[in-house]
Amino acid sequence: MTRFTEALGRAARKALQYATIIRIEDDGGVNRLLTEDMTSASLASEIESITAKIIRTRKPLFDRKAHPVTNQRRFVRTKLGEGFLLAMQRGVEQVRLSFPTHKLHPFLELFEKHTAGISYLYQPFGEADFDTLNACIAAMREEARTPEFRRRRDAHIKLVRNNTASLIGYIDALFARWSRLLVVRLDVGYQQMYCDHFAVAGRAVTAQQVRRDRDAFLRYLRTECPVKIRGFAWKLEYATLKSYHLHFLLFFDGNQSREGITIGKILGELWRDRITAGKGTYYNCKPDDYVRRGIGLIHWIDPEFAILKEDVAPYLTKPNFLIRLGMPKGRTFGRGVVPELANNKPGRPRTRAAA
Repeated sequence: MTRFTEALGRAARKALQYATIIRIEDDGGVNRLLTEDMTSASLASEIESITAKIIRTRKPLFDRKAHPVTNQRRFVRTKLGEGFLLAMQRGVEQVRLSFPTHKLHPFLELFEKHTAGISYLYQPFGEADFDTLNACIAAMREEARTPEFRRRRDAHIKLVRNNTASLIGYIDALFARWSRLLVVRLDVGYQQMYCDHFAVAGRAVTAQQVRRDRDAFLRYLRTECPVKIRGFAWKLEYATLKSYHLHFLLFFDGNQSREGITIGKILGELWRDRITAGKGTYYNCKPDDYVRRGIGLIHWIDPEFAILKEDVAPYLTKPNFLIRLGMPKGRTFGRGVVPELANNKPGRPRTRAAA
């Protein structure tokens, strides 16, 4: 496993945790709700990390050792073995309950496949139990080394990597065309009464509805928004308690406005009241919410430009490293068209870092 993949995994765990917190902003302020989906996201992160460590090592997780005085054999487990037992006790089933339509990381599927019949051994007590657990670990390691599994793992990672590179390249292109942009980060979704877990029959928001609402929102940005939109990116996600929801990264003309908080509030209310006819909710991300901001008015030479690419943009793509929404039709990630550079731009050409 490369250093890039390890770094991607760490970033994905952080991004997935963020994506599963319910944030609702209204006239009374902002409400942040920690949910079972967040617990499931944490579990997915733990199982992926443990499985990756198991595959990288060759030592047994469970062993027998003789007592130094009595010479009586005793059963011992490594720290990684303890983590494996805890993950097996909780299982992948909880992850699937929260994310029922998602494609899981191959490591999660590998863990689920080989522990399905022995989950009752999360408290092993005999020699046969330890032999069974070691056999499970050996089988996981053996399958992980097969060409077929490696191809599946690499294809999964490649999609996340390509989407991230595409978004960062798009941001570079926007700032190459317009050196100063107002960056707004907006999360939108639906009230709980319209989410699958809470809605009465026939009232839950469907995939078709959220696509229509997304398209209507983007159409407003292109044709009616009083501040010129220069670019956008969006990510569609789903969890049982939040149902369908969208994360938007919006780029406005920095010469027209510097009021990112105001624009985010106006657009959030537009989503809530007009686009979704009162069904929606929104969270307007504010620069002061974060130590490393990466949003607000940004010039291409500002330190915030690097933070935008390193911290903010990957939140839209990196959760797919662990779980990826499976949609029968349509995309779950999109961005605007890369702008052409203006002809005969005055001044010295800028030297830009590679994406």
